[in-house]
Amino acid sequence: MLTPMKMARTRIISHKANEEKILSALHDMGIFQIEPVSLTSEMIRPLPAGESYAKLSELARKVRGLESLMIPREVEGKILFKDVKELVSAAENIGIYDRV
Repeated sequence: MLTPMKMARTRIISHKANEEKILSALHDMGIFQIEPVSLTSEMIRPLPAGESYAKLSELARKVRGLESLMIPREVEGKILFKDVKELVSAAENIGIYDRV
């Protein structure tokens, strides 16, 4: 007898070259219901005009560098940004480089 179970929505993002292998493996496991997602999804959208990949890459490199120097601790929560501009602004305002 089939009984309803609690489900969660999961997004899987992969390189196009691995798509068939990943979908086949998930299908063979029989534990996923796979449905296509529109490329116009709110979670998958291009960077706004004017934002450069180089700028975001540089900020990410700086944050990872700082993170590697810090003592690990339990993360209490995540900060969600409404757009890339807000993220860039927060990353640029960390201000630790002025103090070290």
